[in-house]
Amino acid sequence: MLRRHRDSLILNPDRRDRRPRLVDPRPQCFDLRRQFDHDDGGYLQERLHDLATCHLAIGDVRGMGLMVAVELVRDRQTKTPVPKTTARVLDGAKRRGQIVGRGGLHANVLRIGPPLIVRKTDVEAAIDILDDAFTAAPT
Repeated sequence: MLRRHRDSLILNPDRRDRRPRLVDPRPQCFDLRRQFDHDDGGYLQERLHDLATCHLAIGDVRGMGLMVAVELVRDRQTKTPVPKTTARVLDGAKRRGQIVGRGGLHANVLRIGPPLIVRKTDVEAAIDILDDAFTAAPT
């Protein structure tokens, strides 16, 4: 068997046709969306918007796909950043087993970037941890 880049060359078992044929070794029915309860980011952002209705410190939820940013502010109208509250929420999430990044010009933005094969149950667990961290962090 002679191998080329990602394709395999094998001989045809039919003796009349001696030309080799290409065979794709990857399975044809491999689809992560059907195999797992896959989230493309819409469900994560929806749950974060629900979390924003419960906690006034969340000023904005934005992102594209699974790369989501949650901005923490003192007041939603003035958008005054609160980096100390952000640090408390990050520490609370870390103590509960979730790692969230921090960013932004004033270090008041939570960066959430789960793996591409995240399940909805994983998103629910992450939202529960963030909810506990926001509740425990004084504003």
